[in-house]
Amino acid sequence: MREYKSVKTVSEMEVKTIELYETFGWRVEDSRESGNRLTLRFHRDTEMPHYEEIVSYEKEYFSVTEKKEVPKTFGTLGRMILLSIAGVIGLIVGIILFSMSVAVTAVGIILFVVAAVLWIPFIVSHKKASAALEYNKNINAEKLRRQSEILAECRALIG
Repeated sequence: MREYKSVKTVSEMEVKTIELYETFGWRVEDSRESGNRLTLRFHRDTEMPHYEEIVSYEKEYFSVTEKKEVPKTFGTLGRMILLSIAGVIGLIVGIILFSMSVAVTAVGIILFVVAAVLWIPFIVSHKKASAALEYNKNINAEKLRRQSEILAECRALIG
């Protein structure tokens, strides 16, 4: 008995896609090109030796590893620097003009404090985003290593 599968890819990846699917026992039946897009139609014998094991490896190979969502960061570095500069200028102007107006000094101090306080969520959010990105990078490296092992094991089974 045969099973069938269609795979969409780009023309430049045709050979690599065919080689990959052949590793799992699939054989190209036909291909259709539309612009840069290509649809490959494969078939595979469900009674081939080691069929169940190969199907299991194929599912594992294409499974999506859970990634951590990268949290949104609180503002950009440029925005935070501008806010800090405004806060420092406000503080300096407030100190210089203290003798003229307590209100101007208060506004300057408030600007400075707001800028300083806003750095806290900025730093925390960037640390969380960096940690998630690092985790995803490690997961990707592990997944690539496992995928290489799976391909080698399937090649050995198919012979």
